[in-house]
Amino acid sequence: MPSKDDEQAAMSGRRRRTAMLIPHMLTTMRILCTLALPFLPLPSVAFIIVYVLAGLSDVLDGTLARRWHVASSFGASYDSIADTVFTLVCIWLFLSYLLWPVWLIAALACICVIKSLTAIIGWRKYRLIPFVHSTLNKITGILVFFTPMLII
Repeated sequence: MPSKDDEQAAMSGRRRRTAMLIPHMLTTMRILCTLALPFLPLPSVAFIIVYVLAGLSDVLDGTLARRWHVASSFGASYDSIADTVFTLVCIWLFLSYLLWPVWLIAALACICVIKSLTAIIGWRKYRLIPFVHSTLNKITGILVFFTPMLII
């Protein structure tokens, strides 16, 4: 018969696995929301709701993982992949939909330069293309997220 300590350890393990799954599920939700965006009319209430859900899941996944002490290298990489998918889909959507003013083209160019420099520096330094959670990448994410709100 299992002891009380064994039962508590098993319960603690289950809670930890659940706590690890929730941030991953939020990241998966962001990818699914992002992939749904091209199928929604732009601009529409449905588009804005799905877009905001994607943005909220981006904020919540890392916040919860850190708060619950379940942050992992897999989670960080998965989050970065979701960020890249979101960025590329949004750029594609907004390039195909909007007539871009010069300032917006400049902002898009800055985002591309930041992402490219991150990849080049990572490749030269570590021989892999990193998904770095740097301040510049967080600024990029904020720019990508709020730009459509300024336009729509």
